[in-house]
Amino acid sequence: MPVNYNFSATAIGSLPHSQADKALQALARALPEVPSWPQLANVSPREDMLLMYARMLYPLLSPNLNTRSLTPLVEGVGREEALALFYQNLWEAEQSRFLMNAEEACAFALFCQNLPASGLVKGQVTGPITMASAVIGENGKALVFDEDISEAIARGLGACAGQQALALSTNGASPIIFFDEPSLTGFGSAFSPLTREHALHLLRVAMEEARSRCPEVALGVHCCGNSDWGLIMEAGPQIISLDAVGFGSYLLLYIEQLENFLENGGAIAWGAVPTNPELAQSSLNLWQELHKLLLQVLKSGIKQESLCRASLITPACGLGSLSATDAEGILSLLQPITELAREWAWSCT
Repeated sequence: MPVNYNFSATAIGSLPHSQADKALQALARALPEVPSWPQLANVSPREDMLLMYARMLYPLLSPNLNTRSLTPLVEGVGREEALALFYQNLWEAEQSRFLMNAEEACAFALFCQNLPASGLVKGQVTGPITMASAVIGENGKALVFDEDISEAIARGLGACAGQQALALSTNGASPIIFFDEPSLTGFGSAFSPLTREHALHLLRVAMEEARSRCPEVALGVHCCGNSDWGLIMEAGPQIISLDAVGFGSYLLLYIEQLENFLENGGAIAWGAVPTNPELAQSSLNLWQELHKLLLQVLKSGIKQESLCRASLITPACGLGSLSATDAEGILSLLQPITELAREWAWSCT
């Protein structure tokens, strides 16, 4: 049975807080139905969305905490040896090695101490295309163009997603994990040299690894810019997550794929609240903008009941670059939009 999300609110990725308990309190107030944990890069560079997973991908990547950057391969390990060691870890090592520790995600460790016994919980992992695109190899090209290394990165991040989902479901809750893929912004344009086939392969491999560890997980792909949503839906997530404020109309270019996606139980996380505090002023105005987009989707013939069931509400992207006050202000708009959306859904039944 498809999950009835019914415009429930959840969060995307990062927060700017420097204390895990304060960040989790802010999220608990804003997300009564789908709690989530945040990345807190202001606590430690280890919580940067790229560096957070370097240990789990050893020895494919070498982190530099001072510059918050990654380089390929740990010192003294060649390419073929690194691949062999990585796959040995993937297949034979204790799989808890693919779960973040308290130094890499302090809020996650605290969040897991108070997991609900039912309902939905949401987490996130850096997407394989974003991770592999951020690291430049010795040939001057990003690792995403190295088929073997990028596939290994995808499998490792999939393992991280699966182990995180298992941890989040310890008490009986249903886990949602988003692969955060900002590097998919602009994919499909003349400026994106990554082939469609390889992008599909990396996303599918990551999801395959995640589901092999936690079959019950609902996987999402989040991209905060314009992208090839047809490709993203074809890759096989249960949820697509987009910046509905800035780029929602582009989803209408893929309306046939969207209709099939929803008919097969897929869902949409509408990034209805912009991450610019100057634009995030009124929940009513933001709902009215989302409502216009939803009506355009319904014109295609998609049933309103199906669309409401399949809709979540989120910020447009992570909030880590803001002040804590501004981030909490944006979070405070989510539940009022949920309530307005549900009033609309009920009024049409």
